[in-house]
Amino acid sequence: MLALVQSERYLNGCGYRRVNMTKAYTGRRPVVARLLAPLSMVLVFALARCSSRQTSAQEPSSSPPNLPIQVTTDLVTVRAVFFDAHGKRVTNLSADEIVVKDRGEPQTLVVFEPPRPLQGTEVLGGLGGAQLEGTRRDSGPPEGRFHVLILIPGMRFADRHYALQAAAKYLQQPHGSQTAVAVADATGATLSFTSSQKEMTEFGRALLKLPMPSAGWFGSRKYRQTSAALCHSLKEREGRKAIVFFTDYYRTENNAIVLQQPDDVMPLALDANAAIYPVDARGVQPEIPFGDASSAGVPADVSAWSFANLEEMNDLTGLAVETGGSYAVGNDLGSAFQRATEDASSSYVLAYYKRNLRLDGGFHPINVQCTRHSVRVQAKSGYFARVDGIRDLAPDNQLKMLLASERPFDDISIRLKPYFFPFRREGEDSVVAVLGMRFEWMPSGADSDRAKSLSVLGVVRGPEDKRERILYDGPLDSASENDVDDFAVWRASAISQPIQLSRGDTAIKVAARSGTGELGNAFLEFSLAEQPQPGLRLSSLVIARRMESVPLNRQESDSPDPLCIGNERIVPEASSQFAGGEDLLFYARVGGAEESVPLTATLSFQNQSGEKIFRPLTMDLSRKEEASSFGIPVLFKLPASGFKPKDGPFVAILAVKQNGSKVVKNASAAFLVVPEGEP
Repeated sequence: MLALVQSERYLNGCGYRRVNMTKAYTGRRPVVARLLAPLSMVLVFALARCSSRQTSAQEPSSSPPNLPIQVTTDLVTVRAVFFDAHGKRVTNLSADEIVVKDRGEPQTLVVFEPPRPLQGTEVLGGLGGAQLEGTRRDSGPPEGRFHVLILIPGMRFADRHYALQAAAKYLQQPHGSQTAVAVADATGATLSFTSSQKEMTEFGRALLKLPMPSAGWFGSRKYRQTSAALCHSLKEREGRKAIVFFTDYYRTENNAIVLQQPDDVMPLALDANAAIYPVDARGVQPEIPFGDASSAGVPADVSAWSFANLEEMNDLTGLAVETGGSYAVGNDLGSAFQRATEDASSSYVLAYYKRNLRLDGGFHPINVQCTRHSVRVQAKSGYFARVDGIRDLAPDNQLKMLLASERPFDDISIRLKPYFFPFRREGEDSVVAVLGMRFEWMPSGADSDRAKSLSVLGVVRGPEDKRERILYDGPLDSASENDVDDFAVWRASAISQPIQLSRGDTAIKVAARSGTGELGNAFLEFSLAEQPQPGLRLSSLVIARRMESVPLNRQESDSPDPLCIGNERIVPEASSQFAGGEDLLFYARVGGAEESVPLTATLSFQNQSGEKIFRPLTMDLSRKEEASSFGIPVLFKLPASGFKPKDGPFVAILAVKQNGSKVVKNASAAFLVVPEGEP
């Protein structure tokens, strides 16, 4: 049964998936599409992924109305590695053999530096690289001309052990004076950029002595801060740059614990002009993507985990390709360092002036080509334009600028979680979505009243009406304060108004601004397939902790709300983490039930080991008087204290049964219960 639930959790996407904004801008699509809502709703969540470099140039983003957009001339730098037909690095190209296009327009190179070896004490600026149009060449900072940033986020026990071994080995081996290394570890241990062999060696030894982090250290606030700070520091450094990112795609099965995934680093890497070399700390995965080796085609019972591994491999490959790095499958976790060093020794530095550059945060695709026959290139896919002056705008205009910008802003972490409900009106069958939003930020000011305030603006753009409609617009004053790793962290949540969806692609963007000036934006995209013929349909499974009173006429309005039952409304959050002393509400809507067919709803639970928790809870669905255009409400209430935190995360499975036995529809959702008093 657990295998079935796991497969459905993968195909259904557990009801949501946050999309890193960069993915949407580079126009990539996944190998495997995710179905977002319960299977009966046939919703395909078309995530814009990083895969091959087959995208066309993107159109400039439209500027927000009535807001001035500055225009400037910037020097854009690209580092490229060229390979011949046999995979050998090409180091004898001339400037006239290289073509660089920015948004499809050929650019004139003003800087051309051929590959230079990293060994020795000379810096690149003094080795005679060609300099075009009189551009000034800086000798750079004294600490290194090749900068390597090692990121070790939260991972499982064994995978973390192998990652630490590989990182420590690299740190303790001899490095030339041109190489500077920095490290950010999940525990919060940090090594700032240094060319001192002694400091690297000592930190490498210390890494091996670090305790394995507890669950609270996974994706710790301190790690997220230091890793971002090191990426920003990397942007200010001259020379070749590489980010080695270890991962095993560790997930907690709930979205309350924030873990840094590989693609979270992409915007920072593009900004810093750094190539990413992702490392799968699990090594070679045993699963064969489509069944066993003797199978033909794709069997019906193909493992969801096999699909997940295939997609994750595609993610890492795309991440490397987008930033000019490389990814190789294997059990030698240290090979990424060797590839990064070899690429740095073989890379060309190219630069051009981008004139009339609009500082609107738009993404600019870059295409580097070589006119020499059978030569391919490894370079970053593009860059984000700056957004100058946004901090000087009025708060409302800041939100508008955030929505118009393709550049990610992450002072405020935003998590979006949509819930989908079947909807019937005048013979029309469609889907209504309700969006849960969760915000987390660290205020820059000490004023508590200002620190806790948050303004949110969300828009939705559907397939039929290309104009943006307001999804949510208003302040939030219900933020709560938590202390995490000695930092004051504020959290708030909101629920959007219901959105009636049409067939096709739908895009949602949300922007937020705190009272002390922190900014954040997030992007979500999904696609609604053609709806099935009228019949039994089931909504997403909502897990909440409370209900609120609403006017009795709420359901009689022109915009009915699927979260309402009588004069109360379910209040879901984008978080799926609950404290042990709370009550849990499990809620869904069953639509299209026929009078003559007796139906029951059964709610059951499993832990991560597949063990069943409690006895299944059942509910008769013959109460037609409670049905609305969204169907019959199903609501179960349980104390969270009944779920032992050490057994989590848990999976809730709602099954609609016909005649008490045959399951005709089901939905599932994951959640986590933590001990009372923990954040």
